[in-house]
Amino acid sequence: MKKQLPAVVATRPASVLLVSPISSGCSAGAEGRVRRLLAAALIALALALAVPSAHIAAQALPPPAAQAEPRIPAKAMAHILAGHGPDGAAPGAGKYAPGTTEATIRFLITEALAHGTPVPDSHFRPATLYDYRFPHLIGTTIDGAPTNRIRVVVGRDGAVVTAYPR
Repeated sequence: MKKQLPAVVATRPASVLLVSPISSGCSAGAEGRVRRLLAAALIALALALAVPSAHIAAQALPPPAAQAEPRIPAKAMAHILAGHGPDGAAPGAGKYAPGTTEATIRFLITEALAHGTPVPDSHFRPATLYDYRFPHLIGTTIDGAPTNRIRVVVGRDGAVVTAYPR
């Protein structure tokens, strides 16, 4: 006479159902291991897709030289020094403080571009204005009052057009 096996009652979805003629609890341990392995594989896949490699992340940054030094054409610097330098001859223009050198002006421009707020030029010119307030005086306004503010005008091509105390 053949021994009849007990009927298995499905209490799980068919995709997770493990059928065993012996109900000893072994399938529960195997099922747990499979779930943990599957979860670990999914987490590893998600991390691999979510975190870009250092090589890819580095490609997104501009080269350090481009970050550190703004492009100031010789013509623009000549204009800044002639009109807004400490001995500038332009009437009705903000002037840098006595003793301010070209290197100092470059530094002031670099700081203003790094920390200033860009605003589109409101005089219908294709330029962006960067205004920045330093913790110390840098020159005088159009009216001759001491000031710690600078305005940097950057053209559409990304080059500095002018920079002056205001």
